[in-house]
Amino acid sequence: MSACTESSWILKHNYFRRPYGIYVIAVWALVLGLQNIARLIYTLAIDAGAPLAQLYLYQWVSVAFSIAFIVAAFGLWNHKNWGRILFLAAAAFFFAIATFGVFSNHPTAMKPVAQWTLVARYAISIALPWIYLNLPFVKKPFFNKTEDTLTYD
Repeated sequence: MSACTESSWILKHNYFRRPYGIYVIAVWALVLGLQNIARLIYTLAIDAGAPLAQLYLYQWVSVAFSIAFIVAAFGLWNHKNWGRILFLAAAAFFFAIATFGVFSNHPTAMKPVAQWTLVARYAISIALPWIYLNLPFVKKPFFNKTEDTLTYD
């Protein structure tokens, strides 16, 4: 390959000329998916004393979130709008279920201040990517069909 065609190929396929935050969120989505797989494996190996139906529900929800976040990570990395929307939806549902889990009655219930602090941390961790992925310059790569027209000033 000649130097000219090699440099044009690099420019055409340079993933990192796009907004970097998209890649951070894609990696984060992948980590969330893998984390849910780890939780699923952990629940298969323990007897938490929870009702069996509740344990099965938790495991199915873990599987659903694992798949959703891993697929969203793939879509985000490749700048597919369905990946962006899937990540935003999965993150919103994840926040809702995590918040329910914080306030549900269980033997190791936290104090109210600790509960609200944890919910605030969850809210911030969801709000930041939600806002970022909806910024106009970040949304642009998800809607452009050709990479050659992308410019970031």
